[in-house]
Amino acid sequence: MSEKKPHSRTGESLENFLITAEALDNMEKPVTDWEAGFLENILRSLRSGRRLTDKQGSVLERMAGKYLDEMGPPVRWRVE
Repeated sequence: MSEKKPHSRTGESLENFLITAEALDNMEKPVTDWEAGFLENILRSLRSGRRLTDKQGSVLERMAGKYLDEMGPPVRWRVE
């Protein structure tokens, strides 16, 4: 079993960022052109095993708060 590597600032694992990015990518709610391009690049990076920068992680969390909060509780995970 592989150990989840936490994100340097938020403690989020690559897997949790990937789950969030895929949820944003698969939702039916429209996003801006910039957000769509950002998600495409983030998904490519995460699927190849690269870690996000602190800024990329923050932007992804803001997008999750903006778009996914309507779908249920806020999307935030911590690696313990």
